[in-house]
Amino acid sequence: MLTKEYLHYLIVLLLFLTGTLFYYVYTQQEQAPLTVHFLDIGQGDAILISDDRGNQILIDGGPNGRKLLYQLGKEMPLLDKKIEAVILTHPDADHLTGLLDLLESYQVEIFLNNGQRESNPLFKELEKLLSEKKIFTKKVNAGDLLKFGEVELLVLSSGGENDKNKNQASVVAKLIYGENSFLFTGDIEAEKESQLVLNNADLKADWLKVGHHGSANGTSNFFLRKVQPRHAAISVGEKNRFGHPASVVLENLKKHKVNIWRTDKQGTISVECDLNRCVPKTKNNLKTIDTRFGN
Repeated sequence: MLTKEYLHYLIVLLLFLTGTLFYYVYTQQEQAPLTVHFLDIGQGDAILISDDRGNQILIDGGPNGRKLLYQLGKEMPLLDKKIEAVILTHPDADHLTGLLDLLESYQVEIFLNNGQRESNPLFKELEKLLSEKKIFTKKVNAGDLLKFGEVELLVLSSGGENDKNKNQASVVAKLIYGENSFLFTGDIEAEKESQLVLNNADLKADWLKVGHHGSANGTSNFFLRKVQPRHAAISVGEKNRFGHPASVVLENLKKHKVNIWRTDKQGTISVECDLNRCVPKTKNNLKTIDTRFGN
């Protein structure tokens, strides 16, 4: 026979579980048609693209698997453990390391990269996991068009024979969703930026993921004149030893009247979009921040 105390405990537990379920359903219904999250994972890159149909694309995994999984847990639906596509822009540790834990914890359908291979233990472990889990792996090339529902991702560059520098061989891709566009640049620097401009690549975008965490070697005025971004997201760690983002990059962005968003200042930056417009928000205070022309 149930005691009053035990019955009370069951009622409280039932109410809690019911409330949790209603919250989960409510947040799922309220999800924007498309959200681009510049995840706060420290000194590295990790960008989650998700739609209201439960599809996700992850560009890079950052330098720490624990931090990546924590941020994904906050941004993805509670029961969703599948990522439709992962793109590794290039095999530097601050883009690759987090993907090792990701592959152990999530089902990944497609793994895309720039074809570069490394002999270090991190990359060997990545290849081992991809093989063990039988994940379809493909090198992307300039001109490839990836479609996920309403989202189109056009590859503009994926390295070349003369790219001895890993950064310059980063996958560069442009996301197009209705009237909105995002340019993801990996760690490219000024030389690759100039090549893209001179090759008449379709660079114009509303949002620019600033290359190489705001290194002084990139985000040139020449490049910015072509991209014409309204917003720039810089994925960077607090008080990092590289001095990113460089003051010259911030000045260039301000000169072009670009709104600057930084993960070291504002945490994860979530850009919620419908087919006509996007609204940037941060998780630190759950509201849009006015960042006109820098901080």
